[in-house]
Amino acid sequence: MQNTENVFFTMVETVIKNKKTAIFVTVAFMVLSWVVAFTLPEKFKGYVEFRIVKLAGTSPPKGIASSLNLPGLSLGQGEDVSENLAILASRNLTSLFIEKYKLLPILFDEKWNKETNSWHLDNIDEEPTVWQATKFFDTKLRAVDFDKETNLIKMTMLWTDPKTAAFWANEYLKFADEYIANLARIEVRDKINFIKLQLNQSLDNDVKQSLIRLLQEELKKNVLLATTKAYVFKVLDPAVVPELKSEPLKGLIILGGSILSILIGIIAALLKESFSVYFQRKT
Repeated sequence: MQNTENVFFTMVETVIKNKKTAIFVTVAFMVLSWVVAFTLPEKFKGYVEFRIVKLAGTSPPKGIASSLNLPGLSLGQGEDVSENLAILASRNLTSLFIEKYKLLPILFDEKWNKETNSWHLDNIDEEPTVWQATKFFDTKLRAVDFDKETNLIKMTMLWTDPKTAAFWANEYLKFADEYIANLARIEVRDKINFIKLQLNQSLDNDVKQSLIRLLQEELKKNVLLATTKAYVFKVLDPAVVPELKSEPLKGLIILGGSILSILIGIIAALLKESFSVYFQRKT
């Protein structure tokens, strides 16, 4: 205990002895934290809350699945939440969204010349790619959170312009829903063609009746897919233009920077004393 107190008081004496260094370093890093806090670009979060729903009438009639055993015919048993969320956050969907809305000049605006509508680059190889934009979009811009207890999903878009953040959140979800619905349309179309092909073959009467019932269901599903506005994602709370910024948290940066500055100042004073003692011994 006595040794610990001795070490502590020795450190205090050392810092007081080199107080000019401690104060200079502390103030320098405090100023730096203030500069960082007030120069970082402001960012806003636009978020949309939704849940994954199943379109009514998309299940095959009861009993058909067990009565049919035809190669090439897959009977889905409901929407897979994990699969739809995977599509929502997929690189493929993200890249398609970036290309549709021509987001490269926006995401890499520091390299875009608005006057000439061209890239301002020293080397043509430095031109941003969709791959780079997709990576940036996935890691810095979009976030998807799924609450397993409530089955609610929240997708957030973080950007420097609040209107753009809200617009992207709403449009990306709509774009994803249309993308998944289009995949379903292709699947339904393939099933209808396959069933019609099977009906032209010599089959047992019971199997034909089952196929006819299944065809009716697929045609009904096709009509629903053509008329529905929301296929998978039902919006509960659409994104609105945020009025408060999400980043940077200036108070937290300044507080954390101040504490860190004091610690760095103390370390600087101790290091100065250590080096002074070392060079004195050397001489």
